Amino acid sequence: MKKIKKLFEQIQTMGQKISGHSSGSDHSNASSSVRPTLSPPPVSARTYALQILASGCAQGDAAAMLKLSNFLRSPDTAAPGIGAAYYDKGANMWLLRAAIYGDRTAQEIVLDKIRQDPGFLNQTLIPYENFLPNKRSHWHSGLYSGRLLNMLGLLTFQPEESYLLAGISDQRTLLVYQEVDYDPPDEDGFGAETYYHMFFLDEFFQPLPEVPIVCRVSSRDVTYSDNCKKQYDAMIKAMQEAADKRTKLPLWTEFIPEPKKFF
Repeated sequence: MKKIKKLFEQIQTMGQKISGHSSGSDHSNASSSVRPTLSPPPVSARTYALQILASGCAQGDAAAMLKLSNFLRSPDTAAPGIGAAYYDKGANMWLLRAAIYGDRTAQEIVLDKIRQDPGFLNQTLIPYENFLPNKRSHWHSGLYSGRLLNMLGLLTFQPEESYLLAGISDQRTLLVYQEVDYDPPDEDGFGAETYYHMFFLDEFFQPLPEVPIVCRVSSRDVTYSDNCKKQYDAMIKAMQEAADKRTKLPLWTEFIPEPKKFF
């Protein structure tokens, strides 16, 4: 919880330093008059049982991941407004993560499910490639609501916010884009822009307090604004330094399908 609180404080501090934007102006130099409001952490789980299991998963406990998978399959788990299909995909996601991080029972279940249904790996909430280093580290897998992620045991995310999630990098970190603002297109249909807070989490979706955050920028800002690019590069450097200090657990990858042969 202290890590999450520090992450929130970093976002607020960085938000006072980085240039904002105003519609129709130079985004890299303009000063924003309105800044997004972030809800203070920590985020509590809907139930005590989910809180305990989520805490174990946040520490890399593979057995807790398997228990959370089973928990999400229980009919008593469902929350209003979250469809059963999401719980099934969330349960599959935690089953696969339990297997990846070494739970033997989970590994046997995963292999058995793949034998029964080769499409099983495509039935997880977040694509399985996102959990393997450098498979999808620069590709986002869709926009997720914080509330949905919370209900499935990922408590770092704020319930009223929306997030783009990239896959795990070689450094075992995840790049997250939190959606914070939007400029609609002009009368000719051009110029639409979405703005994000960009930050890193570790492989267990936990904050990296020592890594700075880049606030309220678009992908164009990072590419073309020298100020934003410097802050982005500083974030990357700090992430790499922080990752080098962390112990990396061995990963089980025997479930990965063989590459298709076209000749």
